[in-house]
Amino acid sequence: MTAVFVVCHHHWKEAAFLVFTFLMTFLPRIMECQTGIDYPRELEILILFFILVSLYLGEMRNYYNRFAWWDIVLHSLSGIIIGGTGFSVIFRLNKSRKFFLKLSPGFMCLFAFCFAVIGYFQMKHDIRMFDWLERKFFQLNPEFKK
Repeated sequence: MTAVFVVCHHHWKEAAFLVFTFLMTFLPRIMECQTGIDYPRELEILILFFILVSLYLGEMRNYYNRFAWWDIVLHSLSGIIIGGTGFSVIFRLNKSRKFFLKLSPGFMCLFAFCFAVIGYFQMKHDIRMFDWLERKFFQLNPEFKK
C-alpha cells in the first residue's frame, strides 16, 4: 500500500527505501547460504524486525526525529543481533565435526559479548562516517537532522 502511494506521488527516495527494505528481508537466508551455518529462527526474526524498524520506521516514518531514544534502541538491538550472530557462529563451529574446537561455554559467551561490543562501536563509527558523507555530499543522514 505504501509503495503504491509513494510511486503515485513521485516520492522516489521513499520508493527506493521500500525496494531496499524488501531486498534486505532476504538477508538472513543469504547469510545462511553463504556461510553454511543454520542460524536460529529467533535470530532471523530479530534481524528482519531490525531491518523493518530501522529502514521503514526510522527512515520513512521519520522516527529518528520524532523520538530521541530511537537511535539508542536501534543500536542496542543491533548489539544483541551481532552478539547472537557471533554466538551462533562459534556454537556451530564448536559442534562441527569438520573443525576441532572444544570451547567452554564461558568462553563462547565471552566471545559473543566481545563480538556485540565491537559491533556496537562499529555502528557508532558508521554514524560519524554518515555524518561526514551527509555534510560533504548527500544531506541524507536522518540521525543528525535538526
